[in-house]
Amino acid sequence: MSTTKTDSKSEDLLEQVSADKVLHNGRVLAFCRIFASIVGGIVTGAFGLTGLEGIGMFFAFTFISSFVLFLKADMNPAPYFKSSMDVWTGNLLGGMMSFILFWTLLYNMIHIY
Repeated sequence: MSTTKTDSKSEDLLEQVSADKVLHNGRVLAFCRIFASIVGGIVTGAFGLTGLEGIGMFFAFTFISSFVLFLKADMNPAPYFKSSMDVWTGNLLGGMMSFILFWTLLYNMIHIY
């Protein structure tokens, strides 16, 4: 009897997962990651952090934003994304490029000029 109940739960979950929704969640994840990276780059550049301290700030902002999204997904991101690791690693390089752009821009605007 319990196997039938678990099977029906898994079937209900599979019926609820839509490919369009999963792709939309991936785009929202990319937007959130880039936005958090831009804010992190602005803060890091404004504080004048350079070198490994700045890179550490990138990973801190990335971890914080990933953790918030992980909590938002009720600590089970698998039904919402292609892979459950997408919350932690999805669009990481795109976020890094945005972080570096705004980090150097703000650092140069405040501390060099």
